[in-house]
Amino acid sequence: MPVRIPLDALLADGGGVIVVRRHPEHRRSLYRLLGQGLLTTILPGVLAPTAAAGRLGVRVRALGLWDDDVVLTRWAAARLTYWPELDVPMITGALPGRRSVPSGFELVRERIPRPLVRTVGGLQVTAPALTALDLAPFDHGASIGRLLRTGLATIEDLDDALDETPGRRANQVRRRWLAKSRRRPWAPSERELHDLLKAARIDGWLGNCAIMVGSIRYVVDLVFREARVAIEVDGYEYHRAERWEQFHRDRRKWTDLAADGWTVLHFTWPQITEDPDWVLAAIRKALANSRLRRAA
Repeated sequence: MPVRIPLDALLADGGGVIVVRRHPEHRRSLYRLLGQGLLTTILPGVLAPTAAAGRLGVRVRALGLWDDDVVLTRWAAARLTYWPELDVPMITGALPGRRSVPSGFELVRERIPRPLVRTVGGLQVTAPALTALDLAPFDHGASIGRLLRTGLATIEDLDDALDETPGRRANQVRRRWLAKSRRRPWAPSERELHDLLKAARIDGWLGNCAIMVGSIRYVVDLVFREARVAIEVDGYEYHRAERWEQFHRDRRKWTDLAADGWTVLHFTWPQITEDPDWVLAAIRKALANSRLRRAA
């Protein structure tokens, strides 16, 4: 005789998973389906259809709903808040108490301050500022650059998040990557250029700065505003067919800047990392030419 259980409704309630403790009246039937192989245990007391058990979204929800105090962190939190296409190599969470989880999940015994917790789709996640800081030791600060680029948080928000979570392991590393982000690099290649300029003691610039050309606002990777020198760090991805629209927008931007009196320099990642002396020489020459023009 078939088991009569509102399976679709239970899955809808959990967003693709079933938290058994929420449905005690169906406990026996659920575990019967588990025994028949129709459901799979993701975490103790959290079930999902066997065919969907390996899906990332299902596994993320399983950890987020497994315990009422779990706060999703790192990659899963970033994916749910400000970086939807981010790969998730490990589903991680923070929990005040100690509990063990199976392979593929990781829990840190920690209580996240309430001001740094957000709720997304019924799941508790770390706020974007704390998420970016937590990922920085793993991705060399790319997460911070990505967050700043979205405009969902500022450097001040990141400062506050770090101040609100003292004594955490790797805070020194987080602080170091935050310091490297103060001039707003949005990509590792931009960060490398920033480091190159700092080491060469070339100052007077700001990363990802807005320039107005008439009524049009352009954001440029690095700007020497007084010298009217704009630098763009070019990636190969803009030459792919699916980025042609961006390719043409960039050329329009650069033409408008040049017509408005800006010197626009372009560097690639290999040039910055493999030929830094040439990069610095080109920048110094552009700045020197700017000084000559202004003195004339």
